[in-house]
Amino acid sequence: MWTNLTRGVTLCVLVVPTFLGHAQLTGDQGELTRLQTQAETSMAQGDPEGAAISIGKAALLASQLGKSRLSQLNHPPYQLMADLFRTQEQVYRAIALFQRSGEPIPASSGVCRLLALGRRHAALAMENGHAPPDETLHDQIMEWLEIVQELQREWECKH
Repeated sequence: MWTNLTRGVTLCVLVVPTFLGHAQLTGDQGELTRLQTQAETSMAQGDPEGAAISIGKAALLASQLGKSRLSQLNHPPYQLMADLFRTQEQVYRAIALFQRSGEPIPASSGVCRLLALGRRHAALAMENGHAPPDETLHDQIMEWLEIVQELQREWECKH
């Protein structure tokens, strides 16, 4: 799903559940998928704050799942997912703040700090990949790095 954000920036809202399987998900994995879907829906409806809250909850859940002993046995790379979701959360928060401020260029230092934080989370995800990460997840992290860089350029943020 593509969402037009501001002044020509288009954001691809990405879905990660492809490696969670196509079967009906229950429990924690089902909740993770529900929160991702909720974030995507919020962005599609022009509510980046709601999207940030939902994907932030998904990041927290993924982080908790990554710390459990069960996650080490044939389960998705939850810590990478948590870092990706934190990247998305920071970008959504930056978009919300940018929109609330009236979208001046250059963007405020607060907006630029949020984007920089999102960039750090994405870089952390790439650095912390223990085994070769799931290809889909790796591609999504790389896309979010590109989105952050594009927003930083468009909004004239100094890195």
